Amino acid sequence: MKNISFKDMTLDELVATYEQIVMAQDQSFLFDKLSKFNKEFKIREAIVEELRSRPRDQREVLAPLLERREPWMRICVASDTYSLNPERSRRYMQTVADYRFDPYKGRAASSLGLWDMGYTPK
Repeated sequence: MKNISFKDMTLDELVATYEQIVMAQDQSFLFDKLSKFNKEFKIREAIVEELRSRPRDQREVLAPLLERREPWMRICVASDTYSLNPERSRRYMQTVADYRFDPYKGRAASSLGLWDMGYTPK
């Protein structure tokens, strides 16, 4: 995914690319491939920034991905859309923290703790 111009992508293309990156990032997370995970994180951030920069902040197009069953997808979308709807983001993050017994539970609980202390993602 080198040299991608997100500015030229439609909203549907951005959502599909975001979905692909999050799922790839999930695999990197699970298999402890930190450098790959970090590269994917930067791509994910660039997609989110492109959505934010569009008229009326288009990050809401990611919200349907919260319904996906994959905990990493829920964690990413909840974080990346937090400022649009904090209550919704907390609800989905809490479901991961409450019902998972794997590395995702800790990540979700950590995010909730940070949010409780006043840190809010952009």
